[in-house]
Amino acid sequence: MSSITPLRAWLFLSLLLLPLLAPAAPGVPSLPTLTVRVLEGTDASVLDDLVNVRPVKGQGPAMLQFDLAHKRVLNGAGQIVADSDAKNPINLQGTVDKWRYVQPLGALAQAHPQEMHLEFSGPLRQPPSPPAFYKAEAVHFVITNVTPGRQLAVFDLSPIGTLALLYPSEDPSGEAPSETMVVEGNVTSPFGVDHVVAVSAADPAGMRALITWLAETARANGMLDTKGAFLDQVMALHNVRVGMLATFTCLSAANCKR
Repeated sequence: MSSITPLRAWLFLSLLLLPLLAPAAPGVPSLPTLTVRVLEGTDASVLDDLVNVRPVKGQGPAMLQFDLAHKRVLNGAGQIVADSDAKNPINLQGTVDKWRYVQPLGALAQAHPQEMHLEFSGPLRQPPSPPAFYKAEAVHFVITNVTPGRQLAVFDLSPIGTLALLYPSEDPSGEAPSETMVVEGNVTSPFGVDHVVAVSAADPAGMRALITWLAETARANGMLDTKGAFLDQVMALHNVRVGMLATFTCLSAANCKR
C-alpha cells in the first residue's frame, strides 16, 4: 500500500528534496549493490534471504541500517527511512530494492531534469528540511515546464518499495493538459521516506508502454524490477526528462521520530 494516495483526477505525492544524489553518468545508470549494516538487537541472519546487499561490519559507511529491534530501517546517517506498523510490516527486500533505484534515478534527474517542487499550506515545521507530513495531511506538488507535445507519468515509491501510479489516472497516453501540473493528495501508511518520480518525454508510443507497465505493476501492489529493465525503458524514451522529490511521512507529531 502506498504512502501517497491520489485525489480526484489530479494526483498527489508526498516527498521532500532528495538529500543524496549519485553523480550523473552517461548512458543507462546501473543498479548498485547496497551496503547494509545490522544494528545491535537485530539477528544478522536477516541478510541471508536478501539479494543485492553487501554487509558492512564495524564503522564502515552503509547506505541502510537494519534496526529491527525497533521495527525500522535507517539510512547511513541514522535517520528513519522505513517505519513498521501493524498493517504494514517492513518488507526488507522491497526497501533495499527501492533504495537501489534512488541513486540512478537521482542521477537521471540531475542529467535530464524535469522541474518539480513541493508546496504545503500548513504550518512551517522545524527543521524545515526534510519536512515531515502527518497522516491525512494534504500536500501539493507543482510540475513545471512540461512543454506542449510531451507525455507525463508520475509514480510514488513507498518506504517499503511498493509502487503507485499517480498520473495519469485514466488515459494511458499520458498527454499533459498544461505546462504546469498541480498535484495533490493525502498522506497514508506505510510511513518513512517516500520518493515521487516524474518522467516526461516526447515519445507517445514509448510513454504509453511505460504508463501501461506502471499501471499494471501498481494494481498488483508490485515494485520496480530488480535488474534495471525499468531504467532501460526510461532511457530509451525520446528527449526524456526525470524529476524526483522525497518527503518524510509519519502517523502524527507524537509519532514522528527521525
